[in-house]
Amino acid sequence: MANRGVEIIPAQGEGRDPIDPPWTKTPIPPETAEYLDRLAIATGKGRGALIAEAVRAHFGESPES
Repeated sequence: MANRGVEIIPAQGEGRDPIDPPWTKTPIPPETAEYLDRLAIATGKGRGALIAEAVRAHFGESPES
């Protein structure tokens, strides 16, 4: 099986990001996509929300927020 990127498409609905940020088009490894899908199901959040939380936790809140 070839190692190919996966396009992230945020889910619509309650507790999920309705906005499609530009970084959601960045290819991610299939293993990461599978992990994010499982985490999204377990937490009831979309992939975009999970990634945003991780970025905020790592870098802190941006001044624009």
